[in-house]
Amino acid sequence: MDERRVADYFVIAGLPGQDNDFDSDNENNEKLEDWYQEGTHVKDMNMKPPITDLAIIFPALGEKCPEGYVLLEHTVSGLPADLNHGSLRTNECYLCYRRGRDKPPLVDIGVIYDGKERIMQDAEMILETPKGHLANVNNSTSRIFVTYRRASRKMPCNSLVVTDVCVILTNKGETPPHAFCVIHKNLNKGMLGSDVFLCYKKSMNRANLISFKPAILYKYPMADYSSFVFPNSVAMFCLPMGATIECWPKVACKPKPVFSTFVLTVADAAQKIYGSAITFYEELELELDISNFKENQQSADVLMENMKNSGMEKHVYLVPLHNHFVIKDKTSHS
Repeated sequence: MDERRVADYFVIAGLPGQDNDFDSDNENNEKLEDWYQEGTHVKDMNMKPPITDLAIIFPALGEKCPEGYVLLEHTVSGLPADLNHGSLRTNECYLCYRRGRDKPPLVDIGVIYDGKERIMQDAEMILETPKGHLANVNNSTSRIFVTYRRASRKMPCNSLVVTDVCVILTNKGETPPHAFCVIHKNLNKGMLGSDVFLCYKKSMNRANLISFKPAILYKYPMADYSSFVFPNSVAMFCLPMGATIECWPKVACKPKPVFSTFVLTVADAAQKIYGSAITFYEELELELDISNFKENQQSADVLMENMKNSGMEKHVYLVPLHNHFVIKDKTSHS
C-alpha cells in the first residue's frame, strides 16, 4: 500500500440511478428500495410535526384546551402538570401546545419575570389565555409569562426546532428527560407551592420526505486495491437515515453543506477505516415513478405536488485506511 496517499478511495453516495454519467456493473444499484432500519425514524408519517403554538389555560375559570391543541396534563412522573402546583389560593394553570406544518415552528421557549427582564427582539410573550384572562403563571403578585421564538419562513428545513415540551417538579425529585433543555426559572415564586420548571426538546425539522436505500454512485479508483478491498457497507454506514428526497417550502433556504467524519470496522473489528464526508443537496429535476411505494403513498403525493421544490441528499466521501482526515473546501462539491 502506498503510504503517501492522502486517501485510498473517493466515493459519491446517494440516491440510486441518479448519475447516468457513471456506469454501474450492479443492476441493483439502479433500483429504488424503501429504507427501513431499526432506530432510524425517517418516515415522515412516524415523525411528530414540530410545535407551532402555545397557550395557557385556567380550568377553574371555565377555560378548556383550544381546538387542535394538546393539554400537557401530567409531569414526567405522572403528577398533575399544574404550573401552580402546590399553591393554596391560586387557580390551576396548564400549558397547551399545538403541532403542525402550516406555519413556521417554534425554535425556542422561555420564561420571563415581568418588569425585571427584557424580552428578546424576536420573541413573543403569551400575555392572555384563549378567553382573555391574564396568562400569569406565577402563584404570587409578581407576574411571570411564558415566551417563545418562531422560526423564519426562510429557515432551512434541517434546522433545529421545538418538538416536545414537558413540566417537572424538582421538589418531587423529578429530573428532565434525556435530551430536554431545562428553563432554569421557577414558575412559583410565592411562599407556598412546588418548584415548577418548563423543559423542551429540540430536534431536526425533517420536511416531507421519502427515504430510499443508499448506493455508491461512483468511486475512484474503480478497481479495488489488493491490500485494501473497498467495503460494500460504506453507503449504508454513512447514510444511516437513508438517501432522502425532501420537499421544502418555496421560500426556504437551501441547507448548507455539512462536514462530518466516521469510522468503519472490518475483519471482525481487526481493522479500522477512517472517512470524511461532505453532505449536500441537489435539486431534483427528474420525474420519478413512485407509484409502487404504497406504504409511502402519503409522502409520495406531497412529493409529486412540490417536485420543483424538492432536494435530493447526496454525500461525498474520502475514505482513507489510516487515521488521517481530509477536509475539502465545501464549495468545491456544491
